[in-house]
Order: sequence, then structure tokens, then C-alpha cells
Amino acid sequence: MLEELRKKLFFAKFRVLSAKASQEGKIMEFDDEIYEKMKNTIIACFPVSFYIKHSKHMFPIGTCYDRSLYMFLALDNAVLCRGNNKDLEYNYGKGHGGHGWVEVGDYVYDPSIMLKFDKETYYKLYGTTDIMRVDKETYLKEHKDFVDLVASIDFNEFR
Repeated sequence: MLEELRKKLFFAKFRVLSAKASQEGKIMEFDDEIYEKMKNTIIACFPVSFYIKHSKHMFPIGTCYDRSLYMFLALDNAVLCRGNNKDLEYNYGKGHGGHGWVEVGDYVYDPSIMLKFDKETYYKLYGTTDIMRVDKETYLKEHKDFVDLVASIDFNEFR
């Protein structure tokens, strides 16, 4: 019963805070500028902007990790983030609160809902915990074998 009350209070607070933040311009839809920045990075023959903007329906719940990774690789000065969001835990149960998103400067880009947030607002709204962050230099270093493999492929062979 206590857990159900916590859940109701969380979502009541969420609705109030998100409405206020939207009115204050702290939550925005992805704009054309972000899609433009992602159009030159290609994943499996398509620009990342296509995956994010037009093919959300092809990515079931739980593919936030893939979508955030694509955005991260396409955007300059991006930080890839992984953590737990309280809303996901309440909606899908304990153990299902994991989420992926991208930070760029003072903003959070959530590829699942295609919204840009003021960082402080995002973390306050979603009750995000256990956050792991990685910058592009570190990520590419840690995944060097894969990056080298992809870079060494001569795609002209497939024409």
C-alpha cells in the first residue's frame, strides 16, 4: 500500500513539474537543428536522424540504449548516459528502470520520447539514479576493436 502511494505521488509530482517546465521552455521537442547534426552519421545505411525521427515505431520499448548510442555517436561533445529512471520502474516494475539518454552541454536529449530537457529539470522529473556517463573519446578507446573493424571495411566491395 505504501509503495502504491509513493507511485501515485511520484506521478502527481511528475505531471505538475513537467507542465511547469514545459511552460518555462525547459522541455522542448527535438528541433530541426538536432536532426541536421545527426544526418551525416550513417548506421546500417541510414542517417541517424532517420532512425531517431522516423523509425521510432520500429524500435520497441527497451531500445533506448541503441537510440541513445546512435545519437551519441552522431553528436559532437555528447556524453552517453545510462541510469535508472523512477518512472520506468513504476510503469514496468522493479528491475526495469534502466534507461539511456544523451547529454550535450546543459541539455539532456531523450531519444525515446524525442524531447530536449534542461539537465536539472530532467533529473528532477525522472528521479534518475545510478547514472553512468562516458564521453566519446573514452567510449571509442574502450571499443577500439569494433571501431577499427568498422573503419577497415571497404564498403565499395559491396557495390
